[in-house]
Amino acid sequence: MLPYNWRDMLNMNSVRETLNKNALVVSVVIGVLLIIMGWYLLKNLGVISESSKTPKSYFIDEETQEVTVHDVTDIPPLMGKSNKPTVVEVIYATCTTCADKKPVYYRKFTEEAKASMDKARNAPPPGPGGPGAPPPPPMMIWMDQAQRVRLPEAGSKWVSVMSPQGFQIMQTASSKCPNTFQTCRP
Repeated sequence: MLPYNWRDMLNMNSVRETLNKNALVVSVVIGVLLIIMGWYLLKNLGVISESSKTPKSYFIDEETQEVTVHDVTDIPPLMGKSNKPTVVEVIYATCTTCADKKPVYYRKFTEEAKASMDKARNAPPPGPGGPGAPPPPPMMIWMDQAQRVRLPEAGSKWVSVMSPQGFQIMQTASSKCPNTFQTCRP
């Protein structure tokens, strides 16, 4: 036998009296539940997510071989410890998981292209594209021609990504494991 009458506890008048006596507690509990539900909905709808942060990429100082992480929006080469433009993007890839990643090539832009892209990025957009709009097609072609790549091995030469040697570097990276090749980001 229970020490209280449970049938009386189910009486709606009793529940209503309890809620009325503890209105502040009930309000706080409902408020907390609404906040938790709102956060959960926003997170599941993609409004709040880890991916809303700027994606990162690996960079390497060619003089010191120190690997660092920067925003992918940073345009290599960046200034290194020697105050020279020696920090370039390093592309890591793997055939299995990113725990086994290896550097497959380095990437940078010509100084002229870097200066132009920095200027364009900091200027207000002219015309209908608005902020975040992709650059016009001629600009994209020019950016590709201004990209330089090289193998991670010491002494390898920088070549245009659009040159036969640049295509070879890119092709070699992905041909080692054509079905499972994936690049790795921090």
